[in-house]
Amino acid sequence: MKIIYINQSYTVTKRNGQEKHFTNGIEYAKYLRLVEQNTEVLVFTSFLTATQIFEHLPNSAIIYAIGHLFIQLPYSDEELKEALKEVSPLNTIQHKDIIINFCQVRSAVRESFHVFKGRVTQTL
Repeated sequence: MKIIYINQSYTVTKRNGQEKHFTNGIEYAKYLRLVEQNTEVLVFTSFLTATQIFEHLPNSAIIYAIGHLFIQLPYSDEELKEALKEVSPLNTIQHKDIIINFCQVRSAVRESFHVFKGRVTQTL
């Protein structure tokens, strides 16, 4: 299990010695899944509510994707243990599904069109 703070920035040193910076935990999680092929459980956390995160961060739906979980800060160890009963590490098929639907440019474009289509429908 890896706990990722949504409002925190992360820096990763690549094999070639270059640093890659991420402005939030969601972008960092996408890197972990796509580049590092990490399949362990990712628990996202923030003082913001999930609704606030969805409103302000692109592709934030990843926080409830398979193998992921969101628990709002502050939380107790007991709350975390209870929440973790609902989620397990990814298998190979689930991992590929996360990459295809959340971690590639194509998925970001597709999600943007999906949201746009919903907004157009609401205005009609």
